[in-house]
Amino acid sequence: MTADRFKWLEFGDDDGSSDAARHVPAWAPAGRAADTGKDDRWHVEQARREFLDGEYEPALRDFSAAIGYRADVEEAWVGQVRCLVALGQMEQAATWGNKGLAKLPSSLLMASAAAWLMARAGQAAQALQLSDQVMAQGGDGVAERPEILVDRAVCVLAAGNRETAAATFERVLKLVANDADWLQRIGIELLASNEPAQALKVFNRALEQRPDRPHLWVLTARAALALNLGSRAQEALAQAIKLNPDNAEAEALKRKLGQTARPVRPCWIATMVFESPEHPVVSALRGWRDEVWMCYSVGRAAADLYDATAPWVCRVLARFRGVHAPLRWLLFRIACWSGRRIEARGEPTSSGVGSGRARRGDPRRALSSGESPSTGVGTLGCAYPALMRRNQKELS
Repeated sequence: MTADRFKWLEFGDDDGSSDAARHVPAWAPAGRAADTGKDDRWHVEQARREFLDGEYEPALRDFSAAIGYRADVEEAWVGQVRCLVALGQMEQAATWGNKGLAKLPSSLLMASAAAWLMARAGQAAQALQLSDQVMAQGGDGVAERPEILVDRAVCVLAAGNRETAAATFERVLKLVANDADWLQRIGIELLASNEPAQALKVFNRALEQRPDRPHLWVLTARAALALNLGSRAQEALAQAIKLNPDNAEAEALKRKLGQTARPVRPCWIATMVFESPEHPVVSALRGWRDEVWMCYSVGRAAADLYDATAPWVCRVLARFRGVHAPLRWLLFRIACWSGRRIEARGEPTSSGVGSGRARRGDPRRALSSGESPSTGVGTLGCAYPALMRRNQKELS
């Protein structure tokens, strides 16, 4: 990637003869008229949609175009910086962050974005100091501005104060409620801050509102991959590709997953007593493990311990067939309980980053249509209690 790649971001000199002064974007073809019917607001709205779809370079162009029409558009300056970071251009982001601060010296939003950029660049102390200044200057008003609070949470988390960061994220989640755009932004920040388990929960909430957004499924797959949830990542990527067959990012992640993914972790004891890894109860228990347990460090430790000891336990149980029926009854009850808990999830947790429903879609509809509950849209491999009831006669 060459340094000239973003040369078109320049939109004039500071001598008053800039393209911004003429209200014509610098990247526009020679001779383009100013009255195209597209103003700064049109370009900002276009850039928002492109950013949410993961099209960062087109979004960057539209943010730049908005500045070309009007040089004091806060969101466009901040958007340029965020797009450059998403494209991995930290040096360019710093350059344009400084230009934005010079152009908008009294903008709290621009200063907040600059603090966020420092946190992303590993300058935690400087980021927290600037964020403190933003919060002090903004007074009580910033407590209702999610765009500033998200940046604040990232700065605090970079400084190592996880408890305060969690409380700040929780505050933002209450403010944005079920706004999928904001939930996606929060999840991205958590994922970039090495909090994939919390990011996954927030992406789940976003998917409740916008299951039709391919890039959101790709982000979900990235969070799942960070947690070594290979099967979940595969299903999220499959959904992204189904929604957009030309999704190059999803295809690249799918190839990477095929090369590096760990095999699916078996449910040893349940598979033995139900005599099939695809039994509905086994699928439900596996889904509870992957969706809930694996999102927490203690759960991952418990799963590792189970994997280490369960084969030995199975060898012992194989000699005592009489205990299989009581075990089937017990595991069925646990599967029903876990299914009800999954269905009831959706409120923010005390960790401050929310949980979101772990499943979307209705397994009853999947059963009536003949679709496999482990591959239905949004179910991500877990059977619900309805599926349990359908197969209850198998447990006797």
